[in-house]
Amino acid sequence: MVYSLIGSCKAAGVNPAEWLEDVLSKIYSYTKENRNIEELLPHLWKK
Repeated sequence: MVYSLIGSCKAAGVNPAEWLEDVLSKIYSYTKENRNIEELLPHLWKK
């Protein structure tokens, strides 16, 4: 699963290390606040 997410990052032009660091810091608050975690997918996360 992790390899698939890294591949998605590369396909979206996202640095996998930056994405993973950011997502790991946010995912708990997203689930706690019932926010849509799909926003954290690489193609939507891209800044």
